[in-house]
Amino acid sequence: MELLNIIRAEENDGHQVVLKADIELSQSHANDVIYELFYGSIMDLDSDLILELYEYQHALGERASFVPRIKTFDCQFCPKDFKDSQCIDDGKFCFFVPDDTELQQYPKIKPINMLHENLRQRCLYEETNAYDDKSDRVFLNYIYNMHEICLKQEKRISTNCSRKVMHRLGIDWESIKNCMAFERKETGNTTNMGEFF
Repeated sequence: MELLNIIRAEENDGHQVVLKADIELSQSHANDVIYELFYGSIMDLDSDLILELYEYQHALGERASFVPRIKTFDCQFCPKDFKDSQCIDDGKFCFFVPDDTELQQYPKIKPINMLHENLRQRCLYEETNAYDDKSDRVFLNYIYNMHEICLKQEKRISTNCSRKVMHRLGIDWESIKNCMAFERKETGNTTNMGEFF
C-alpha cells in the first residue's frame, strides 16, 4: 500500500512514474517450464483468462507444465461452524470464500459448495495428471465449462452440475469422487487430500 501511495503522490505532482519488474522462473527442468496459477475459487477466474491459459498451454505443449494452486490458510482454532463450511482436516486447510459482493450475485452458492468444488478441481488435476500427458488441458477445459455452464448459466456450483460437466467432457466421475473421499464427522470435514495443498 505504501508503494501505491508513493506512486499516486508522484503522479499528482506531475511526475512520470515507471516501474520495472524482473520475472524469474521459480522452477525449471532442462528446457521445460513449470508455471502455477494461485486462486481462491472458480469465482476468481475470468472465462477469458481460462481460455487464454488453455490456448497458451496448447501452444507450449510439453515444454511447459501448468499447475493449479488453490490458496488455503490454517485455521485450526477457528469456530467449528466456520471449519465445517470452509475447511478440511479440522482447519488445517481452509479455503478463501469470495467476498459478499461476489456471492450476492450467486445467492444459491454457499461456502460449502465452494469447498467441494475446490476439492473436485484439485482431485481432477491430480487424477488426470496420473494418466494423461495433457492433464492441464483437461483441467482447464473443465474449469472453463464449469464457469460457463454452472456459474454463468445456472448461477450455482453444485455436485450435479459438476457431474454433468465431467460427463460431457468424458471425465471419470467415480475416480474424482473417490479421490475426494470427503466425509463430514463430528471432528470436522475429513479427506485424504492434505498432501495436495
